[in-house]
Amino acid sequence: MKKKNYSITFIVIVVLSLFYFNCSTNEDTITFLESHDGTVWSNYSESLLYIFNNDIARPFDVWNKCINENDVDGNYYNYSVLSDFELRENSEKKFSFVVVHGYYGKVTWTFTRVNNSIQVKSNIHFNPFGNSINHDPLYPSNIDVDNLLDCN
Repeated sequence: MKKKNYSITFIVIVVLSLFYFNCSTNEDTITFLESHDGTVWSNYSESLLYIFNNDIARPFDVWNKCINENDVDGNYYNYSVLSDFELRENSEKKFSFVVVHGYYGKVTWTFTRVNNSIQVKSNIHFNPFGNSINHDPLYPSNIDVDNLLDCN
């Protein structure tokens, strides 16, 4: 009789453990946008800045350095590239979406965290040769985006 009670107790413990571990792992997952909220990333020359937001309607802002012979202060201009897009993935290490561009048609953009950088890749869908472009990686930046000046 004792052997039967031990078997039932063991089965109950195993089942409860499975429920506990299955539920707890799902709650601990953090998305790319959550972990990068408010962070500033730039390409190597700091001519392009990305500021990520934990807001799926506006996941990031992009700032470009002014290309103007009169602008010697390194001013930037802000533009939002996303107005209508389809989210593909917002996992721990990757953020990906599809946007329809007037000239290129559908373009998939993917931001992937790799060590201390974010790899940026775009894929233009209409090109039969699979036009996949690897862009300059992004690195953490100390530029104070709250005090950037607009281009002259």
